[in-house]
Formats: sequence, C-alpha cells, structure tokens
Amino acid sequence: MTEEKYNINDDELNELLRKTFLNDNAGNFNDDISKVVFSQEYNVKIDPEKEKNLLKRFSGKGTMGTGMIYSVIFISVIVIIGFIAHLVYHSAFDFQTSKNTNLINEEITKIASNSDFNIEKLEGLGYYSQQSTDKKKKNIEISREVNDQIKSFIALHDTNQLSLKKQIADTNRQELFVLNPKLIQRYWKIKQMMMDKLLNKDKKLYRYIDDGSVNYKGEEIGITAFTIHNCVITNLEYRTFLIDLLIQGRFSDYSKAKVKPEIWNNYKFSKLAVDYFKAEEYNDFPVVNISQEGVELFCSWFEQETKKYAKTIKKSIVDFKLRLPYDAEWMLLAEYGYTSLPDNGGYLTIFDINEGYIDKSLDRRIKSLQKKYKIESTVDEFYATNRYGMSESEVINILNKGFEVRSVEPFDTIYPSRMKDYTAIGHVSEMILERQSGKKIVFGVGWRSKDEFNDMLKDYTKFSGSPFVGMRFVVVYNNAPEYKNPFW
Repeated sequence: MTEEKYNINDDELNELLRKTFLNDNAGNFNDDISKVVFSQEYNVKIDPEKEKNLLKRFSGKGTMGTGMIYSVIFISVIVIIGFIAHLVYHSAFDFQTSKNTNLINEEITKIASNSDFNIEKLEGLGYYSQQSTDKKKKNIEISREVNDQIKSFIALHDTNQLSLKKQIADTNRQELFVLNPKLIQRYWKIKQMMMDKLLNKDKKLYRYIDDGSVNYKGEEIGITAFTIHNCVITNLEYRTFLIDLLIQGRFSDYSKAKVKPEIWNNYKFSKLAVDYFKAEEYNDFPVVNISQEGVELFCSWFEQETKKYAKTIKKSIVDFKLRLPYDAEWMLLAEYGYTSLPDNGGYLTIFDINEGYIDKSLDRRIKSLQKKYKIESTVDEFYATNRYGMSESEVINILNKGFEVRSVEPFDTIYPSRMKDYTAIGHVSEMILERQSGKKIVFGVGWRSKDEFNDMLKDYTKFSGSPFVGMRFVVVYNNAPEYKNPFW
C-alpha cells in the first residue's frame, strides 16, 4: 500500500490548532477566548526539522500519542492567547483598572479601516453550526468587532507600522497627529469632559435661553427655547474632534474638516501659522481657519458621539440637535441682555440697523444696554477690537494679554472661565445661519467699517476659511417650549 503523504501549510495549521482547541475545550473556556482565537493570524515560525517532526506526529508516525498531541496543541494555543492577552490588557491604557474600559474600547476599534474577517472560514470550522440563526448572527458580528479591535491594538503597539500608515499631515506639514496610545488616552479624557459638560448642561459653559420673540426684518417672529455654547469653539475642542476622526479612521472627513493654518500666511502671520493651532498655550483661544463643511462635521460629530456616550453610561437624555445659531437667536440674546455688544462706533453686521435685520426698538435697546454695562475690564476692551489689518506683532501682543489674565495650565482641561476670557481676547466673528434662507453667513461686532468687513468676507470665501472667523453651536431639545404669541 502506497504510503500517504501529508502536506500542511501555515493556514491549515492555524485552522487545525484553533479547531482542535475550541472543539475539545469549549466547556472549559468562555466565549471571549474563542472569539480572540478566531480573529487572529499567528505568524509562528517553525524550522524545517521541527516542522518535519510535527508532521510525522500528526500523521501517526511519531511516538507521541493522541493525548500528548492534544496536550502540546493545548499548551501552544494557551501561550499564544497569553501573549495576546498581555498585549491587550497590559497596554498603556491599563484596561483592567480603567472605569471607562468599554468606552475607550469603542474609540479605538475603528482604527483598522479594512477588515479581512472571513465568515465562511469560521463556518468551515463548525463553531457556529450548532447555534440558532439569531445567536449565530450576533456572534459573527461580535467576532468581527473583536477582529478589528485586536488589529487596532497591534497597530498601536507597532510604532514603525503606525508611522508609515497612520500619520496624517496637511500639505504644508504644519500639523501632524501620530496615533499612539498616550495621545489617544489623553484626548479621550478631553472628549469625555466635553460630553459630560454638555450632558450635564454645565452652567459655566452653556446658557439656556427661554422662548421669546423678536422683530426680524420687519416681522414679529417667535423663537423656540435653545441652549447656546457660552463661547466660540476653542482650538482644544476642535483638535479633539479632528483626532477623534483619525481614531475612527474617518480620513476623508478629517481632510474636509482640518484646520488650514497656511491661511495665516496670506496676512504675513508666519509665526501664528506655525503656533496658533499647534502650540498648547493657545488651546483656549478661538479655533479659526476652518471651513463651513468642517463646522457641519463638528456639530454632527459632537451630537452623535455625545448620544452614544450617554447610552453607554446609561444616562437618560432628551433627544437634541446641535447646529449653528440662527441670526434671529442672536437678536433674542441681544434683546434680553444675554450678550454684550461693544460700543466702539464701528460696524456691527446684523446688528447694524441699516442692514435691515433689526428694527429701531432693538437698536434703542442695544444702545441702552451699552450705556448700562460700560466696558470696564481688559477682556471686554479686547472683545471690541478686530485684528484685521493689524501686524502679526500687534496681534500676538493682544493674545499674550490672555496669559496675564489666567494661567494656561493645565493645558488639557475644559475650563469654562478661562475659555470665556481667552476667546474674548482672541475675538473673532462667527459663522451663523440666516433664518429665512438657511444659508451660512458671518456676523461680528467691533469692525471699524463695513468696507473692512466686506474685504475680510472676500478673503474668507476665496480661502474657505479665515483667521478672523470662528464658530459656536446651539443645542435644541425636542421638548423645548415652543413660543406662542398670546394675541394669536
């Protein structure tokens, strides 16, 4: 009888190890171990002599009995699993002690943008053959997530591979985020602070505005209650957003939303082009040089991530939406004295009565409030001054005044009082929505003249961003009271 020869490659050996271990030890180990085994590729090197002996043993020609074979296989797989467990659970995140293990888990599982998960391969191993259709489908999805997760951990720990594949830089190499565990952990904490303050409606960072009415372009209209972010979005908040896009593998969205520091160079601000968004001392200053598409992505990202976070921590919330403020909402803020308008004799965009947005009664109300709340503090004085037309040294001197008001440390903290002061000192105009058309427009106060403002707008349109334009958002809740005119 011709002797039968056995040829076994690495893939078949991997399958045999998995199948044997899982089939023989399913009762002794939990599903998590099985999922990890299924989702891995083990690059085990065997020298020719060891491979020859191993094949002899599998073909029954060695001296090792079946029980011994299974024992060797069992020990080998345990060693491999031990290595993976060490890699995962003793990483820089300290998953075993972190209270937010599942949350951090979710944040990094999408780094691997493409999965090589093979459902048919798992079917062939027979692991799902005895399960109901629903349970089978659920386990397949769980296994897919585990596969992506482990690949993400491996990528994070392979710094050479990470440097080659996961670095994202803009065309001028002014900004560069390398996704290492330390950076991901740091920005997860900042993101968590942002979400906690929104969910808890932190009164230092958010102001609730009750429903009301304003005369808008000659017509009395009602405005539904809303909550507004007390200051413009800062460099730190926006940087957290961009890094989170990278963590999730959303590279296309990152490209659309990224800051364009090179726009500073159009005004001969070469130092700020390098430092303003990158240097940590400017963390709490307004984010600028961002596109309208980037603003939309920020609002959508923060809304969806906060809702997911609330569900994860089992916090009951009322459904809400984030968007840019309407011009009419700003008018309500001004009418009720929730926002200050500097009296510098300059151009006030939508609050300029000649533009037709406001009526004479609101104009008188604004002037009355200006007299009542005279500009006294250094911060308020800067709020009345735009930087357009200034030299870089003049602008930097103004920004440096912020460091005299408050300490910049700790850098990675959502600190409302400091944010409010720094964004006032770094005063910018803001993107808003025109109520009637829904289109994005820019409004701002403190402009020396309408011509100066229009010159800035031309640049803003040309470069799709400006050092003199930032953004904030409002929160609209589904259960917010709707304005009702008592005379209707």
